[in-house]
Amino acid sequence: MKKLIARIRVLLTAAPTWLAAAGAGVEVVVQEVADELPHGWQDDWLRWGGGVLVVIGVAQRIVRRVTPVPPAQRGLLPTSDEG
Repeated sequence: MKKLIARIRVLLTAAPTWLAAAGAGVEVVVQEVADELPHGWQDDWLRWGGGVLVVIGVAQRIVRRVTPVPPAQRGLLPTSDEG
């Protein structure tokens, strides 16, 4: 039982879990806003486009969080030893 509780604690404190939950929340908001728009291309565009952007954004954040990067390769500009 202690292992199960420890696993649940790790899952609930992991950044990808919270990012996925935030993405799901944004998706619900997008769906609700789309229902309020005039019917036609506007609500369809927001529904599909918003959903795609949420999935891409959450996936990008999760990959960024869990992919290790050496300190020398972090940042936008190359370090002095790289050129």
